[in-house]
Amino acid sequence: MISKQRLKEAVTHPTTAVVSVIGAITSSVWLPIDPGILGAFGATLWAHAGTLFSAGSALTFVTRLGTGMAWLQPIALGIGVSGAILYAAKLLDSFFDDFQERL
Repeated sequence: MISKQRLKEAVTHPTTAVVSVIGAITSSVWLPIDPGILGAFGATLWAHAGTLFSAGSALTFVTRLGTGMAWLQPIALGIGVSGAILYAAKLLDSFFDDFQERL
């Protein structure tokens, strides 16, 4: 069972506060998002997957060295892991495209 102290820590954690504020803002403000924008955003992420992975890796390394940047470590790790997954998917897609072409 979760103790009151652990529940209080989870509710008062800075990440919880940020996610709550972002959720409140996005649910109260109606933003018309064109599906074409999402497609363009996805295509841009796909095209720059290697850069995203490199930047996330470098940011994760730098935040581990800095003492005052502990709050940035989960964000940097999330960017690095997301970039790694996207980059690996892009490499596999390229591999299978080449494989199909040679068959």
